[in-house]
Amino acid sequence: MATKTIVERLEALKRHPLLAFVSFIAVLALVAPFVYGLPPLYRATATVIVEGQVPEAFVQSAVNGEVDSRLQAIKQEALSRARLTELIERFNLYPALRAKVPNEVVLDRLQRDIKVDIRSADQGGGRPTTIAFAITYVGRDPVTAANVANTLASFYVAQNDRIRSRQATRATEAIRAQLLDTEKRMNAAESRMKAFVSQHLGSLPQQTDLNLAALTRINTQLQGTTDEQSKLMERRQALQTQIAELDTKAATESTSLSEPESKLLAAKREYAALKGQYYDSYPDVRNKKAEIDRLQKEVDQLGPKTGAAGLQNQRAMLTTALNDTDSRLDRLSKDTRALRDQMSSYEGRVESAPSRAPEYAALANDYSAIRDVYDGLLKKYDEARLAESLETTSRGQEFRILDAALPPPYSAGPNRMRLLALAFFGALVAALLAAIARDQFDTSFHSMDELRAFTRVPVLVSIPLIMTAGDTRRRRVRATAVLAVSGAALLLLAAGTFYLARGSEMVSRMLLQLG
Repeated sequence: MATKTIVERLEALKRHPLLAFVSFIAVLALVAPFVYGLPPLYRATATVIVEGQVPEAFVQSAVNGEVDSRLQAIKQEALSRARLTELIERFNLYPALRAKVPNEVVLDRLQRDIKVDIRSADQGGGRPTTIAFAITYVGRDPVTAANVANTLASFYVAQNDRIRSRQATRATEAIRAQLLDTEKRMNAAESRMKAFVSQHLGSLPQQTDLNLAALTRINTQLQGTTDEQSKLMERRQALQTQIAELDTKAATESTSLSEPESKLLAAKREYAALKGQYYDSYPDVRNKKAEIDRLQKEVDQLGPKTGAAGLQNQRAMLTTALNDTDSRLDRLSKDTRALRDQMSSYEGRVESAPSRAPEYAALANDYSAIRDVYDGLLKKYDEARLAESLETTSRGQEFRILDAALPPPYSAGPNRMRLLALAFFGALVAALLAAIARDQFDTSFHSMDELRAFTRVPVLVSIPLIMTAGDTRRRRVRATAVLAVSGAALLLLAAGTFYLARGSEMVSRMLLQLG
């Protein structure tokens, strides 16, 4: 039944061939001039490659790894109002559109006509890396399209160099400021630690072992001094005893003593007794020594006796030895006091060291932490200076025009052959629909089956339409008139659509995007 219906629909073309032909021609007459009248659009593309001549293994650039962000920043600047206005005025873009619409609409059109296609590759680690990008411009003139694409590519290259150089300089200055600030902090921490060391020199925790070693040495020296003092004290006691014995012997052997000699002998006994108990600096010892000297002068004025001469010489030798022993004892006493003072000082240092350990450790840790930060910043500063040098000499990561845009020999759109093919099939469909629609409004019977289906009266005979020469002539005249009028109308419509299409750049761009 479906096949019969389709066949019946196609038979409408036979019954209304003129209408179908006019409809077919009308669609083609409207669409074909419009397609041929659409302005051609040319697409020009410039390819820019991203290359880095210095591997990051040799220097960690301050601006590496920011290609995508830099591309976005450059794109925003390239599509800025001032930059687009400069392009429009330089290449006289969209002259007809500029005369009709505000400048904002023209700028929006130019932004849509510029495309940046980023091409990435996976360099490992799952993160794509931009290796190149293409800048495309679509315009009505092929030479202008190529010039605009090349101008934008050159702008990307130049702007990338400026951005990288500016970023490298800013990074170096920022790190340098941090380095100077850290250096001030480090110097201040070092000054605090030096002041603490200078104030508590000798009693620092790390000097405890030295202080203990010094205490051991001083204690050994003190022990030796004490032993020597004991020996000298014993010798002095023996000398004093010998002197006293000589004085007693002199007194026994002497037949008579003068008053000064008696007093001198008594004074010497008392002096010997005092020396056994006190040092020479004791007041009574000094006074007694002065008295002996005075009495000795009086005795010397009287002159020595002949019997006591030998005893006097022996006593003088013992007295000299005693005086020498006293001098040595005085020196050892001073040395002992000095050693005890040193020992007391070192003991104080050892005792105070634990209390200063936390403060010293805090100062040392603070200085060490700041020093580590300073060393890290110094390394970064050296790398930043090297990176800045590379950027200045264009040896860092840079953009280079790989393929400059050339004037395209063929238009990118619209695709007229495809549009004409679609128009041809559309005309066929329109012709069929017109014939079917005309057939729907025709109330006459076209076949015996339709008549039998309409009435129960039996059909006896079918008489075909008898066409006379006049009928044939009238039909031809009418068809000629219809074709003439239709042709004239279609010519006017075709001319109008062609003229309309010449200014329909928007339609060309829309068809180019759809294609």
